[in-house]
Amino acid sequence: METGLQNVLGVERNQLYSFFQEWDGKQYPFEETPSNFPKLFNGAKSSALSYILKLVGKQLWLNDWKIKVNASKSACLMFTRRPQLPVGLTSVTIFGQPVPWVNVAKYLVFLDTKLTFAYHIEQTRKKAIAVHAMLKKLISRMSKLAIRHKVLLYKSIIRPVMCYGSQIFGSAGMCHLKKLHTLTNSFLRQIVNAPWFIRNEVIYRDLKIKPFLPHIKDLSKRFFNKLPNVPNELISNQPAYDPAVPSSQKRPRALLEHDFISFPQAKRLRA
Repeated sequence: METGLQNVLGVERNQLYSFFQEWDGKQYPFEETPSNFPKLFNGAKSSALSYILKLVGKQLWLNDWKIKVNASKSACLMFTRRPQLPVGLTSVTIFGQPVPWVNVAKYLVFLDTKLTFAYHIEQTRKKAIAVHAMLKKLISRMSKLAIRHKVLLYKSIIRPVMCYGSQIFGSAGMCHLKKLHTLTNSFLRQIVNAPWFIRNEVIYRDLKIKPFLPHIKDLSKRFFNKLPNVPNELISNQPAYDPAVPSSQKRPRALLEHDFISFPQAKRLRA
């Protein structure tokens, strides 16, 4: 956490430690016992948030790194398991302009407060349906195009849209992943003009296509295998992934530890 905050905020170690001193033994004079750990953690979290807002509010970090920010296009997002954002959050301003608190923000992918990626998957599903509609005359049931060409269009145009950002789906809920799985089944049934009594498992086997969930697992495996060769220091300094640690089950790499059952019903078996 310390290294990450130093890299992101560009502050010195003594500055980073100062906001912990704000609550230690002063605001929160609790004894460091297991029963008081939640209180101590909340105190540290509150002080850390106040310090970060102070840096952003005074534009210290932006000025040091010579970054110009458009406040009208900025947003504040808090990651929490609470159903709603806490009441009375400190307002944030950048260069005198207020920055609103939001539940979903887009940074390469759509990030939600609980990191379930429900909104991102829903937007991906809508985008895949829109792309499929543009190709409908070529890959519909009544199209006379050869099946192998229809499958090629699916693999090269539609499926990459559905798999965008799939490397981070390790913490996504299975109920959301099922939406993309069933949508894939629908597309392939239209491609081969399959009647109602043909099982999806038979279609995948005949077309020699992996189901959606095992496919994104393969994509993630290739992605994480390439990370050790990336020269970026921020990536190389990330702590090692240990599946034995309970908190690691929420990390994207946990997707590699899961087994998926696609037929007759999509299921995820955690390691």
